[in-house]
Amino acid sequence: MYQFMFSTAFAIVGIILGALACFFAASTWTSFSDFWTFTVFVFPVLGIAYGCAVGAKVSNGQEPYPIVSSHRRWLFSLWGGLLCAIGGYIGFIVISSIWNNKDFWVLLFCPSDVPSLSSTSRGHSTEYSLLVQVIICGVLGAYCINKEIREGYLTL
Repeated sequence: MYQFMFSTAFAIVGIILGALACFFAASTWTSFSDFWTFTVFVFPVLGIAYGCAVGAKVSNGQEPYPIVSSHRRWLFSLWGGLLCAIGGYIGFIVISSIWNNKDFWVLLFCPSDVPSLSSTSRGHSTEYSLLVQVIICGVLGAYCINKEIREGYLTL
């Protein structure tokens, strides 16, 4: 239970930090790498991993880390993937609201009004939508969390 509480709290902090990073990047530059749009998935992954490590330490060994039980690992992976998808959603909306001069709250609660973002590489332009961002962040986040808490790369 400690691991779940700490990992959720740290992942929410990660979502906020990722959204602030997107806000900073979108406010500062008129164009930037796609990396900035995906920072919102990296921070919750680190939050889940750090929360599992802290929870294991606080529980005095009752909740092991790395997590060996596949059921617990998948629970954390799915929960973390959902939080990463929410982070991807918020990050995309932050960038879109700044670059398109639209109200953040309107875009947050009405996803059909969110315009696509475009990516230009070597003269080739591609657009990706909010749905693509959310799916990539969710799937990649769940995979990274599962791998990290299985291997236990982060230790205290």
